[in-house]
Amino acid sequence: MPKTLCYYVSGHTADGYVNFLSSNVKHMKIVTITHPSYTLKTMFLQEIKKYYEMNYDIEIICSAISKNFIDGIIIREINLAIIANDLITSDLHIHKEISLENTFKIEQNFNEKKETIKAYIQTCFRELRKGLKIHDDLESIYIQEMDFSKANMLIENTIEQLLDNVPVKERQPHIYRRLFGTNTIEGSINIVPHLIRTVSKRYYIKGRAGTGKSVFMNKIADACLQKGYDIEYYHCSLEPNSVDMILVRTLDFCMFDSTDPHEFFPEHKHDKIIDLYEAAVTPGTDEKYAENIKEITQAYKAYMKKGINSLKKAGDILRAIENEYFAYIDTEKLKQYCKNITKQLA
Repeated sequence: MPKTLCYYVSGHTADGYVNFLSSNVKHMKIVTITHPSYTLKTMFLQEIKKYYEMNYDIEIICSAISKNFIDGIIIREINLAIIANDLITSDLHIHKEISLENTFKIEQNFNEKKETIKAYIQTCFRELRKGLKIHDDLESIYIQEMDFSKANMLIENTIEQLLDNVPVKERQPHIYRRLFGTNTIEGSINIVPHLIRTVSKRYYIKGRAGTGKSVFMNKIADACLQKGYDIEYYHCSLEPNSVDMILVRTLDFCMFDSTDPHEFFPEHKHDKIIDLYEAAVTPGTDEKYAENIKEITQAYKAYMKKGINSLKKAGDILRAIENEYFAYIDTEKLKQYCKNITKQLA
């Protein structure tokens, strides 16, 4: 039975807008679709998906704008990626462009409203940056209480347990870069349960800010890459230079940051917890700095909330624009148009 995998390659972060599409479509035949309406492009992609999903595994690229939109579909078995124009970057070679603008003409441009949306999104970035700067203060508390020799020993032991009997592949491994979740006009979203549902060996990485969760996972990933295994990196939706999850499908394992605000607990007998706080931080650190930790956490979360609220304001305007666009969309005409297009792509 063909499978469907959903994930994010773009997001609104403290570093601004990030886009990791390139690593996911390398050497693929890329078809891009253009139109100002996210709704129309989503409907088009969903129709295309229906055509392929009975016979092929499908990867759905979720939209960083809204949970109601999608930005693309990938069918690796036939080397095809159909991507919304908003996501396309200059380094990609486009095989074919499908413009929906002539068939589904829009008479209004909404330029002023779109500028307001951009302003709200820029405000979001500023607030997230402030929140991340405060979060750094939280990290410094735990870093000064870390025993790095114990953390390194835990890394070495984990690599040995995971990879000691794993054969080396004489090949150049591929790195897929994606996002652990994202910040949308509906709020913060992560899809961890979906991403890990088919993985047998799952490691829940616990700890605190600054206790080396991202470093831990990067070291494990490096060891896998040295043995020739492809890696899926899922970057943090706030700090994209940090990794919140790695997944190695060939070896059927993943490990991910399982702490607030995305805390999860083991569900199956093969699930394991690795707690860096317990393993490498001075006992009693939480209690010693409790008041300071509380103040920093409250300030950090306040800025995060402000950032998300700005995105939600942008969302209110975007929904109004999309409602206007929808008046120009003939659903039956779109379905027929998609049938004609899929015949050309097949």
